[in-house]
Amino acid sequence: MQILKAKSTNPFLLNTCEIDQRFPPEQQQVADDVLGGGQYNPGYAREHWVGCTHGFANRGDVSDPLVKAGKEGAFNAAVKFFNEHL
Repeated sequence: MQILKAKSTNPFLLNTCEIDQRFPPEQQQVADDVLGGGQYNPGYAREHWVGCTHGFANRGDVSDPLVKAGKEGAFNAAVKFFNEHL
């Protein structure tokens, strides 16, 4: 697979989850391989939330402690990331 690299100046945060048909763990690993380890100079971070499914950060069931922790953690990770990069 050929990966095209374009120049970007925007930092990138991914809040990922354990169960996601649209961005499964295998693809999450590809994102880490391509962008992680300082390869993406503007800044890259990926948070992973166990026990959560796609959409957890905006429509998750907060009666489930794992989903509640993921939703709150994703919000906090975004605030921290913005504070560091903006």
